[in-house]
Amino acid sequence: MITTDISVIIVSYNCCDVLQLALDSVHNAIEGLNADVYVVDNNSTDETVDILTERYKWVNLLVNNVNVGFGRANNMAMVRCKGRIVLLLNPDTVIPRNFLRSLIAYFDENQNSGAVGVQMTNSSGVFLKESKRGYTSISNSLFKLTGLWRLAPHSERLNGYYLGHEDRNSECVAPVLSGACMAFPHTLMKTTGLFDEAYFMYSEDIDLSWRMHIASAQGNRYLGYLNMVHFKGQSTPQTIRYVYYFYASMVTFVKKNEFKHHNSIFNYFIILGIMVAFLLAVVRLYVRRFIKIFVRKRLIVKELRVSDVADIPHDAQSHYNVILFDVDSDIEKVIKYMQSHKKQFHFGFYNKENVSYIGRE
Repeated sequence: MITTDISVIIVSYNCCDVLQLALDSVHNAIEGLNADVYVVDNNSTDETVDILTERYKWVNLLVNNVNVGFGRANNMAMVRCKGRIVLLLNPDTVIPRNFLRSLIAYFDENQNSGAVGVQMTNSSGVFLKESKRGYTSISNSLFKLTGLWRLAPHSERLNGYYLGHEDRNSECVAPVLSGACMAFPHTLMKTTGLFDEAYFMYSEDIDLSWRMHIASAQGNRYLGYLNMVHFKGQSTPQTIRYVYYFYASMVTFVKKNEFKHHNSIFNYFIILGIMVAFLLAVVRLYVRRFIKIFVRKRLIVKELRVSDVADIPHDAQSHYNVILFDVDSDIEKVIKYMQSHKKQFHFGFYNKENVSYIGRE
């Protein structure tokens, strides 16, 4: 039964610090709204369950005794949530205070909309290209995996994977959206079904958003005027196992959606190409482990407000590359500051109640 304006769903696994930041920002955003919030924990071994039980009593917490994967965990909350709009968030995200209201307003004005994605910025102020994507066709995937899209990043043909021809600050049709931040009407979920649990992790958001795109009259949309922060990679271990999950999910997707359009020989080469890409990814992973990046001291900016952004020392660049902002800040303004200084600083957020995160180097 739909009884609330919006439901927020987060799946967590051993990412207690960033999860608290996400929930603090969500708590700010739901103020005055009729909303329900779900966290599905996939058998974390850190303090996630204890902290959520003690400090976040307003969250509907679902705890699994095994890691059931991203899609299946989301499904557990999706069948329980009561919002007429459903928002999926990664645990390593931070949303502005007016974010949920803006989403509600959009869906109120666009009754036939499919799923919606927004402009995601990483913790260094860099736009995340996966905020808007075209259909994951063989050609789009080939140009993406080989890096050929970089030759013409604004080309509709060479960079169809990331919709390079579409302005990142505008609204456009985007058939494929990121599960890190994807909103959709509850009724649409009833039409398309839930996540395909054949995927353990990765590509399940591509699969679901594509189904929502073709099932809705207006299609999926990318709202470039809505911003949020995604600390990309902070909620996922960087291990060979997860690299394997990524490319295994790619195989699952092409078998489900592309194999029927090609002959068996061509499909064989598709799988071979994915296997080669997997091996190269493993090599890159090992290389990165041997590269040590020098990190300077963090500049902790406590209780930063709108008027305080300009108060950051001009010489901070020569002494710091990490600036931590209070999650209660005007995040919209912080994001703009991040984007304009992305070559000088690395950014994060801190919560004054989360002492362990503040002091971490």
